[in-house]
Order: sequence, then C-alpha cells, then structure tokens
Amino acid sequence: MPPELLLRLIHALWNVRVHHTGRDESATTCLFAVVTKDGRLLLAQLGDGLVMLKTPKGTTTLEPPDERFGTATTGLGVASDVREWRLHLERNFTGAASILLATDGVADDLVLEKRADFLSFLVTQYGPRPATARARAIAKELREWPTPRHRDDKTVAVLWNDTTTEASP
Repeated sequence: MPPELLLRLIHALWNVRVHHTGRDESATTCLFAVVTKDGRLLLAQLGDGLVMLKTPKGTTTLEPPDERFGTATTGLGVASDVREWRLHLERNFTGAASILLATDGVADDLVLEKRADFLSFLVTQYGPRPATARARAIAKELREWPTPRHRDDKTVAVLWNDTTTEASP
C-alpha cells in the first residue's frame, strides 16, 4: 500500500471518530511507525513532537521545521493535505533498531545532541522490565518531568528490536 493511502485512511478514520466532539476541539499531533509484511518501515509525523529512528547505520529524525511561528503547527483537524506529513520510508528494514515517538511536551525539552542518548537510555533502563512495571515507571517519570510549569502533553512510545539485549518490545 502506498503511504499516501494509509495517511488518507488515518484522516478519514480520525474524522469519523471525532465527529460528535468536533474537529476544532480534537485537533492533535499524530506520530507513528509501522513495519509492513514485506519489510518496509514507515515513520510518519503530522504536528509537533519528534520521531527518531536509531540503527547501527545512524539516526534519522522527523520533526517540525524550525521556521514555524511560535506554537503554530499542523495536525489532524488542521491539515488539509497529506503532503503536510513528514515521512521516512526504509524499504528493507532489518536488524537492530530503536524508535522514539515523543510529543512536544517531551521533545521540546530534549537537548538536540542528546536525543539519541535519551532513546538509548529508555531502552536500556526500562526495556528489560516487565511491560506493566515498565509502563508504571515511565508514567511516573513523565509525571515528575523536570521542566517546571510545563503543561504540554508528555507522551512517549519506544519500539525496539535489538538482538544484543534480552528486552523485547
């Protein structure tokens, strides 16, 4: 399936889901990573935040452009065209990798040069824990986020596949 079809489907399903609440009250960032059966990895971002892929070959990031004005951004409910998405496609995705999806409440506080280290920290510190303990520990850290009076949504998702650790996604 071409990425554009998936993006159109996401827009359509989102519109159905928020029909009663309304698009204006439901505008939101959308970040995702998906691996297809034929081994393609699609990273996508609409709105604020950060999508990061880290492999032994290097790091790829998707994020809003620097020239945006203040907090002005697009998102589901704001975007009018699938060309507003930022995409990255890996055609033959194999091997060790980790992916970070972070809303702006987390991403905006990360030091640019330390973002890949933050992703590695999350995988090594929390990855080996059982899923429920991992979720509780990360939720606690997000509630105690060190930036005072920072009210933006703080959501992170980490996906990893690393044959060198015993942790699994």
